Amino acid sequence: IEKRIDSGKWEIVGFVGPDERQFRDPVQLISSSVIYRLISVNGKGDSLPSQHRVYNSIVENGSAVDIQLPMGDENIGYGSDVASNSRVLVVGAPFDDDAGEASGSVYLYERIEGSSWEYRQKLIGTDTESYDNFGYSVGLSESLLVVGAYNEDERGIDAGALYLFEPESSGAWIQTQKIVVPDGKSQGKFGFSVDVFGDLIVSSARGDDDSGRNAGAVHVFEREGESAWVHQVKLTPPLGSDAAYFGWSVSAHSNRIVVGAKGDDGNGVGTGSVYVYLKSGNRWLLEQKIVPEESSNYDAFGTSVDFDGTSIVVGTPNDDGVEFDTGSISLYRHSGGRWERVRVFEANDPIGGERLGTNVAVLGNRVAAVGQTDEGLSTKGVVFEERVPGEWIDANELFAVEATSLGGASITLSDRVVSVGNPSERRLRSFYDIPEATYSLQIDRVSKEGVSISWTNSAIGSESIAIERREVGEDEWSVLSKRVSAELSFVDQSSTGGRRWEYRVRGISGGVAGPSNTVTTPMLPIGRLVNLSVRGYVGKGEQVLVPGFTVVGTDNLSVAIRARGPSLLEHSVPNPIGNPAMKVYPWEAESIGSNDDWLDRFSIAEMESLESETGASSIINHTSESVFMDSLSTGVYTAVIEDLDGGSGLGLAEIFEVPTSGKYDERAALVNLSARGFVDTGANALIGGFVVAGDAPVKVLLRGVGPGLQKLGVVNTIDQPRITVYDSASSPMVSNLNWGTGGQIGEIIELSKTVGAFDLELGSKDAALIVTLPPGLYTCVMDTEFEDSGVGLLEIYLAP
Repeated sequence: IEKRIDSGKWEIVGFVGPDERQFRDPVQLISSSVIYRLISVNGKGDSLPSQHRVYNSIVENGSAVDIQLPMGDENIGYGSDVASNSRVLVVGAPFDDDAGEASGSVYLYERIEGSSWEYRQKLIGTDTESYDNFGYSVGLSESLLVVGAYNEDERGIDAGALYLFEPESSGAWIQTQKIVVPDGKSQGKFGFSVDVFGDLIVSSARGDDDSGRNAGAVHVFEREGESAWVHQVKLTPPLGSDAAYFGWSVSAHSNRIVVGAKGDDGNGVGTGSVYVYLKSGNRWLLEQKIVPEESSNYDAFGTSVDFDGTSIVVGTPNDDGVEFDTGSISLYRHSGGRWERVRVFEANDPIGGERLGTNVAVLGNRVAAVGQTDEGLSTKGVVFEERVPGEWIDANELFAVEATSLGGASITLSDRVVSVGNPSERRLRSFYDIPEATYSLQIDRVSKEGVSISWTNSAIGSESIAIERREVGEDEWSVLSKRVSAELSFVDQSSTGGRRWEYRVRGISGGVAGPSNTVTTPMLPIGRLVNLSVRGYVGKGEQVLVPGFTVVGTDNLSVAIRARGPSLLEHSVPNPIGNPAMKVYPWEAESIGSNDDWLDRFSIAEMESLESETGASSIINHTSESVFMDSLSTGVYTAVIEDLDGGSGLGLAEIFEVPTSGKYDERAALVNLSARGFVDTGANALIGGFVVAGDAPVKVLLRGVGPGLQKLGVVNTIDQPRITVYDSASSPMVSNLNWGTGGQIGEIIELSKTVGAFDLELGSKDAALIVTLPPGLYTCVMDTEFEDSGVGLLEIYLAP
């Protein structure tokens, strides 16, 4: 293992064996910029260096990350363009020589802990060659990276091309498409600038001559289907726009495209202009041409543009402020049907020739820009923040940096981070502001799905979120998950069962975080059944499906019952019934309710709320299924499930306890499920499901009755039923074929009396067993291993 400090020589710092994957350098301080590499030595003593791995040295105030990549090629161009989203940062290096001299490459980093970037991948086009300058421009959405190679030669010398990359499930980014324009030609320079938003890609051909020599053009692509991108339109300036350089910079958001034309004679020779296009149907129409209000010849207004959907920012690097070419940035917002300039920004201490506005960025309430001299040397950068409408402050102080530290050729904003590429120093710098404690956290629901929490964020801007948990009584917090700022809720599926947890969220930025308040979960009631279901054959007459259940307690219980058929196809259940309907009866009483199509009783919003509260799978797209919901007093209830169309097939009945404000009612509970139906082998088995919730194991009596039904007057019963219990992973746990042979006969007799079940005759071939189960999801299948079928009764009882 070797390291190099700053620009020094490589030195050996340690050795590891072939099976070791980590090494700690105990003597290195973080105050220096350090690069590590591995030398893999084979049996002959030969060696090959690994790719350089970069140590992210963080400055003492915890608000900056400085990544340097000296790769041996002095003209690598690392940082010529940068782009970022909430979790990924890409850096173009158009003069890298991995695929030939100046072939180019792109480095990809992933955000970790919100306060640093970790190197992940180096990307090169599948056919990249010398002098393509792959990586001169980069555009990034949440799931698409577009790389411009404006000197690629497929359609002619320096005609240009775009390369598209998307992430695989493993996290690695791979090339998915290469784009060249239909009318590509030599010196067209397609890919000179690029931006991507959703299903929209915009890229310029700087050297296009359709409207005049070097007039420029912009090509628009849209996604067709799930992956392919197709050319939609070519945008050009008016005829006679020689040297307008239309498309020197581009930006896209929602249904608008912003194009900078730095050489256009908007308000004088070479003063520059900006074109704004608005999509109408399938056409892109010129919404407005923006020209600088005060300008001098060759100011180059439009050298850089950025658009975040609300604000357009334009860089004018040759603007003469207090001195020659100090540069400026203009901010435009939509008002009264037009884009109006609302602010002009300049450096606080402008210096001639620094050309502020060479590159600009805008995101929310922040505007950022960098400057560059005519010789290509970086000078300084600025960040401004709008704390209240119309009032802007110098936000450089938030990042604890001097303006010169922000100098570079490219700039991007994301998630309270400003990142700057600086090819003149071959480095990337990211600066993070320090958040305040702006989060308010609450527990929304505790259920079988876990603990649901949500929070509000009153911060200006955004940042990454860490969700933390600890058990009550512990000192240390552990990070459960990391989220982007736009997410305001989280479900902890690992917290159920026997413990009380504390939660908090905190904003991550620069290693400094503002934590929320702390919330503590209640415990689930001990040992209860909160979800009962049965799937079985639904036919006519005696072959309808009849689930029953029991409510006990000192208060009413909110219960929802669903009869399902068509939605079972989504779960690969064959031959479901097409039009399930139900009637609900108390014991020996008239029906208290019925339902055919749930949409007759519930709105879509109400059904979504019910499914969210109970954790039930969605039937929103299946309005022919039926739902009944009521507050039920202590007693025994049955539901009759049939197909109103007269058909037959498989159906599913579900009984849910509906929690109130995320809590289950401790004064009442479901304690029993019984289902009578036609029982056969395979898919026509009678299948009961139940959820054990709480903080301790429970004892459950399970019975599969066939012959025992005959004394109750039921005919055509199954002769020898079998029951098998499965866990949530569908693994069999225990089974019984004859209740008198399982070694539990005495306990089954006593518990059956306790829960109110009718007696099974000694020697009958009914099935029964008792099992103790921890909290979780279980299935009990009633079928037969013989050539046998008939009416059966499946029963699930919670022992008191």
